[in-house]
Amino acid sequence: MAVDPQALEVIRQGMKGVKAPKSFDRVYKDECVFSFDTPQSPNGLYINLSTHKAYGESVLHLDPAAKNNNGVLLYLHVKETRIPKTQEEMEKKTNEVQKLAIGMEGGFAGDEERIYTVEKSYRIVAMPGKVAVEYPN
Repeated sequence: MAVDPQALEVIRQGMKGVKAPKSFDRVYKDECVFSFDTPQSPNGLYINLSTHKAYGESVLHLDPAAKNNNGVLLYLHVKETRIPKTQEEMEKKTNEVQKLAIGMEGGFAGDEERIYTVEKSYRIVAMPGKVAVEYPN
């Protein structure tokens, strides 16, 4: 997978502000802090890699770190796509119950797992300019 060298240079500039979360830090990665956007929303979710807060694309400009930052700010763009399973795949899963458990291996599958296959995609996005580099799965 070839990556544009100019995009990598922009990403490297933003690496100065990236902070790894500590054991007691909260990482808001399931839902936007301003709206109800989730990784399954059409535009996905952007997680600020310095504050660990998530934003939908429509409210990304409201990120306080972006207003106070003069350099490059990095986000992890998470997008989940649900792909419907075929009828055969759904029937096959219901006949394989081995344990009395819900949503676990060998148990009853929840509706989400039974009906859909979820594909996750990740990108590192540098703001401003929305320079993106695909993150390998």
